[in-house]
Amino acid sequence: MIKHETELSYFSLLKFFLPLAATPVLIGLAHSIANATLARLPYPELSIAVFAVVRGITMICSSPSLLSLQLVVSFVDEPSSYRLINRFNWVLGLMLCLILSALAYTPLGKVVFTRLVGLTEPRQIAYAYAGLRITCFLPLVQVLRNHYQGLALSLKKTGLFVPGIVIRLLFISFFLWWTVHSQAVLGIFAVALSWVVGIGIEGIFIVISLLYDSGSVKKVLNSLPPKDGKRPSLGEVIKFFIPLAVMMSLTAFAEPAVQGGLARSALATQSLAVYGVAWSLVMLLNSPLRPLHQLSLVYTRGTDDPNWNLVKMFSLISGLVISLLTIILALTPIGFWLLNTVIAVSREITLLVMKVLLVFSVYPIIRSLRETYWGLMMGWRNTFFIAISKLVNIGLVVVVLIISLTIVNLHPAVIGALAFITGEIVESLLIWQFSCRNSAQSLGKN
Repeated sequence: MIKHETELSYFSLLKFFLPLAATPVLIGLAHSIANATLARLPYPELSIAVFAVVRGITMICSSPSLLSLQLVVSFVDEPSSYRLINRFNWVLGLMLCLILSALAYTPLGKVVFTRLVGLTEPRQIAYAYAGLRITCFLPLVQVLRNHYQGLALSLKKTGLFVPGIVIRLLFISFFLWWTVHSQAVLGIFAVALSWVVGIGIEGIFIVISLLYDSGSVKKVLNSLPPKDGKRPSLGEVIKFFIPLAVMMSLTAFAEPAVQGGLARSALATQSLAVYGVAWSLVMLLNSPLRPLHQLSLVYTRGTDDPNWNLVKMFSLISGLVISLLTIILALTPIGFWLLNTVIAVSREITLLVMKVLLVFSVYPIIRSLRETYWGLMMGWRNTFFIAISKLVNIGLVVVVLIISLTIVNLHPAVIGALAFITGEIVESLLIWQFSCRNSAQSLGKN
């Protein structure tokens, strides 16, 4: 298992975590720049709508390639394990690229665009093809970036993450500025190209930085902390990978499940609008919590580990801070001003969104707890229960939503938030129970 520092402090955890927390926020900024560009080019509504479709299809098909980072952190500690994970990641990236290419360069794409997505106009379909023919290469650049980010993470060099994203943002800003002023290329083509090339730039920066610090990949590998001393087999890697891939797919169904229930409520349009605004704010506020599992994965081995209490407390404090920010938006004039003036939704919608935000205010604490125990399970290479717990979560959300919409006298958007929170609580409790039960056993084996 991962060797870690015996002396650990809140400052060292904060130094490790802050670049990770900033990463999803900066990536969100990159997507905002892309949408702002499309809004300034010909056919803005068409371009924004179609790019959302292209982005959704691309993310659904390419998301497993994001796990290349987790595979490196969990398995790689010497040359033989590196070679195995390196081959697995690149084969995975190539397979996902071929799947997307089949949609981008064959009539199969038109079938998906028209029958599954619902695009009907020839220009919509043409724009979708134009974007997907670029984004089909996304899995390959994601493997490049995430694979080497995994090495940097294992070495605790998270400070390399933010400069790479800043360089990506500078490239995107300049290229898309040129696109707007020259209008030399189709907007959706330019945005798709900036997305793929930008991630490639991040990956190249990480590779160059690691090689500059260490001199060679071999020296990088020699610097990695040892894990359990056993060379992983391909079967073990697949057993680790599949539940996480399933979990990512199930996570994508959480929001559509709630939206589907709200669409069938008595106040469908208003409910969807209220929930949509609240959900966007909740996701923005919670984005820094996504990498919390890396703390327990890198610094601890189980609940009996000397570093465990410090890591768990740091994670819970992080969740508590985000929960307090959510409560401030839900209960103070700051939230009303942000929603009614900055976002410019009506007074009625604003007041309803604030109620929904109050329900969501417990989510950051729940998530911080779950992420922390996820890290333990990934460190033990036992991810099966992660997928099972997520499946229970989604099923419970659907059941609670269906029952509550018929018998509970609350606004449907509030019920939607309560159903989501119920699923998250149960999932986190299952993860916690499993982790505690298996911590001592896993520590003994390693």
